[in-house]
Amino acid sequence: MLLALLVQLTVTAQLSSLSKAAEKGRWNKVERIMKRKIHEQNRVFDFDNRERKTVLSFTIAYDTLVHWLKKSPVVEDAASDKCQANLMIYPGHSAVGVRFKTKNGIVEKCFVVQEGTTGTINIFGWHPHLVRYKWKLVYKRMRDCKGFVEEQKALCEKRN
Repeated sequence: MLLALLVQLTVTAQLSSLSKAAEKGRWNKVERIMKRKIHEQNRVFDFDNRERKTVLSFTIAYDTLVHWLKKSPVVEDAASDKCQANLMIYPGHSAVGVRFKTKNGIVEKCFVVQEGTTGTINIFGWHPHLVRYKWKLVYKRMRDCKGFVEEQKALCEKRN
């Protein structure tokens, strides 16, 4: 019971800080919050399970992230590019688009996420490539993207 209350308070605090930062146009803070939330998805979903023999999909993590974003009062709409045809090159890339309500009107931002990493280690500046790949989401960058959310919703409607 206490644990559930603590989790709910944490989620509420993250949403309120995201709302305050986006409303004021503090995009560096929004980027840090999104990076933390994307990194958190790796702990929630066990992507790096060595016994798995099936192809992995990060769709659940993206759906969870979009649902979390839509709960924020400052987010008008959000969508991921799950309906878009992506190249099957490892590591893949996806984007999550968000329409924020700010003082200056509606601002649309995209958060680019890398799906998986190659195994590299740092030995005094030498980075040898290891064979073992890691199945995890890695935040890459935030960019402006006009019309991304509407385009992705149209693709999903067309696909269904």
